[in-house]
Amino acid sequence: MPLSYAASPSDSPGTLFLLLSPSTPTAIGSPQAIHALVTSHLPRLTHARKLVQCYFEQVAWLFRGVTRGQVGDMLRAVYTAYRAAAQQPLP
Repeated sequence: MPLSYAASPSDSPGTLFLLLSPSTPTAIGSPQAIHALVTSHLPRLTHARKLVQCYFEQVAWLFRGVTRGQVGDMLRAVYTAYRAAAQQPLP
């Protein structure tokens, strides 16, 4: 991948993961562009909550790195910030 590659929401999830990985030296854009790319892939909050519920019902017994409360705190923070950014007019 060239050093000046610009990621887009239509890229495959694998490509996006590789580009967003902290160990990848590829420059993919400004922090605002990265934020826009990440938020464009957020599911609706109701779907995110269902995914969290599924995680805790199916695999939390195996992966105990985070509690339900911590995930709830993260969801609230991410979606609150996402809503606030979506309501701001573009510069």
